[in-house]
Amino acid sequence: NLGDYSKSLELNLQCLKIRKKMLGKEHPDYILSLNNIATIYADLKEYTQAFQMNRQALELYKKIYGNEHPNYLRSLSNLGYLNLLVGDLKLAFHFLLENQEALISRFTFYENTLNNDLCNKLYGDLLFTWGIIFNILNELNDPEQIKNQYNNFILLKGRELSNTSSVTSSIYKSNDSTLIKSYEDWISINQE
Repeated sequence: NLGDYSKSLELNLQCLKIRKKMLGKEHPDYILSLNNIATIYADLKEYTQAFQMNRQALELYKKIYGNEHPNYLRSLSNLGYLNLLVGDLKLAFHFLLENQEALISRFTFYENTLNNDLCNKLYGDLLFTWGIIFNILNELNDPEQIKNQYNNFILLKGRELSNTSSVTSSIYKSNDSTLIKSYEDWISINQE
């Protein structure tokens, strides 16, 4: 039955127990089960349990893969979104900012290796995260952080467009109205 979260939770908890016994707590499938259960708890609005499962997954991913691995970053995002759901904008910002910083680091690394497919994926993840961060910062009314985010966004977008002599000309040549508006907002903020 679709939408039967209680049954889904029961089955996923059984799966978690089996995976722990058969594979151990540091196996990727065990950690995936933690994430699945966290999502179900969030759907059930049982946020305390959702936080607990997400934090366990985050800690295990960091221990096993490090803090720039996609699974670790996904767990950071999950914690950011979960905090957004419960209205803790400052904590949501904390997790999403850490996620963003790691994404930028990974983007820079892969940009230098000329891995365009991965750069495009990371860039999409960054844009999505930036949109949420900008909304949070507007709610928190934090002009200094908004300015920092605009700086990062414009510089990264300029690099993504091309390495021409002028980021400004690349931005205007893109004919991307959202980018141009963001760039002009950035100029305005930096002139204040």
